[in-house]
Amino acid sequence: MNIYSCVDTESDLTDWGIEIPLLYNRPKKITEYLQSQFGKNIVKEIDWALLSKKDLMLVHSCDYIESLFNNTTVDGVMIEIYELQKEDGSYHRFDPRKKVKDFSELFYHQHAEASGVYYCAKNAFLNNTDNFFLSGGMHHAMTDRGRGFCTLNDQVIAIKKLQFEHGLNNAWVIDLDVHKGDGTAECTKDDPTISTLSIHMKNGWPFDETWLPGPWDISSTVDIPIGVHEEDVYLKKLEEGLNELKKITPNPDLVFVADGSDPYEKDELESSKFIKLSKEQMLKRDLLVYRFIKEMNVPQQWVMAGGYGEFSWEIYAQFLERVVKT
Repeated sequence: MNIYSCVDTESDLTDWGIEIPLLYNRPKKITEYLQSQFGKNIVKEIDWALLSKKDLMLVHSCDYIESLFNNTTVDGVMIEIYELQKEDGSYHRFDPRKKVKDFSELFYHQHAEASGVYYCAKNAFLNNTDNFFLSGGMHHAMTDRGRGFCTLNDQVIAIKKLQFEHGLNNAWVIDLDVHKGDGTAECTKDDPTISTLSIHMKNGWPFDETWLPGPWDISSTVDIPIGVHEEDVYLKKLEEGLNELKKITPNPDLVFVADGSDPYEKDELESSKFIKLSKEQMLKRDLLVYRFIKEMNVPQQWVMAGGYGEFSWEIYAQFLERVVKT
């Protein structure tokens, strides 16, 4: 598996006064660990350029994209995406006194993230390789809005651009993040060329956000809700879901995997608490998906998705160490 990074995709959220444990140094820690095992060239910088507005509008509405590029509206949009203000006007996980950068700069990093995902996926598809990009996985972004810390749905944007420009036909998106891939489901609900699988908490966010109007519960092609204390059946249900997806769309040209580490029992985000997989179970999860796709002889593009706190990097590192050795 090829491993790529992009320095412009990562941002320290404390520069915007945001108090969410999505640590910007996850890719750095993963890179340093892998370099200690395999040498300095194991992680490569992806060759990329910013996607155009037209590219982003392959998935997102014109009004939404224009609001992100407009300096008079971007602040409000980013505040909503990162859930920094409650209905009563009080702040939520946000201290504006600590904000030292403009929200337009935070959007730049997410724009770079989506761009890097596309160029990495293009590399995987055209060269028939397996790639892991140390960023990406903004699976809550919907056609007309961002939410859940996700501004642009990088995976669907990449797929649509590859379809329009490079002959991609059918694609899968396998979402392993602890939260349902509601944005990806919404962006692809009317597109028979993109099949989606989401394994996620049965309860909790986004299903408890009923006070927010919106299509949060649109079905994926295959949904696998995991209840509290069902960790012992997680892998079995995932394997069954993968086989079901294969029956529905047997011949994808490319498979995306949103490799969220937030089902890990040491994850520090409060809304990740309803699935608690051990480190060993997380490795078995990732290897199950990787080998399933490998047996299909289909290029696979992995992105990071959610993972919060000081231990999240370990989940990616253990998986990448294993696949590089094999």
